[in-house]
Amino acid sequence: MIILWFSPQMLFDAGFLLSCLSVAAIVEWGAPLIFRIKTLIARGVEPQRTAWRGVVVYVLGWIVSAVVVSIVASLATMPLVAHQFGLTSLWGIVSGPLVVALCGVVVGVTLLWIILPLGFLAPVVGCVVESAASAMNSVAAWCAEREGLIFEGRISLGLCCTLYILYIVLTLALWSRERKKLPNL
Repeated sequence: MIILWFSPQMLFDAGFLLSCLSVAAIVEWGAPLIFRIKTLIARGVEPQRTAWRGVVVYVLGWIVSAVVVSIVASLATMPLVAHQFGLTSLWGIVSGPLVVALCGVVVGVTLLWIILPLGFLAPVVGCVVESAASAMNSVAAWCAEREGLIFEGRISLGLCCTLYILYIVLTLALWSRERKKLPNL
């Protein structure tokens, strides 16, 4: 909202819209789905409370989170990408978990560096961030070279808007269904 307050024209910028759509999909579809899957994983792994169980649940939950985030962000942005750029790529779904992990390394190490800016660790931090960012670029380049999951074809603005209206209707229907399950407060 702050960006739009100072630059209302950003509402028509593809990058801004793609970012907003990705975040909205992660919040509205991804987070509830991740919660449900993590709950199922926690129930399915050894009933006793052990350190091993905690590690398994954490690792499986992290992997599930990366996959779900990748899928929902890709699905949410596909119509706009197809309309704006005339391409639809399923590589985001396939490579997304790895890219999410690498992005987590970049952001995590950078935040740690901001909190604890120890001078003697600068070369290590720089090397880790540069390596992870370079790996992300390599994954993107590798995917771009493989045409198998890339489909060319621009969709009309009308079809793009229709797909987003369907996404909204589906989301509202799911909210309504979930709300009915909640006890009256």
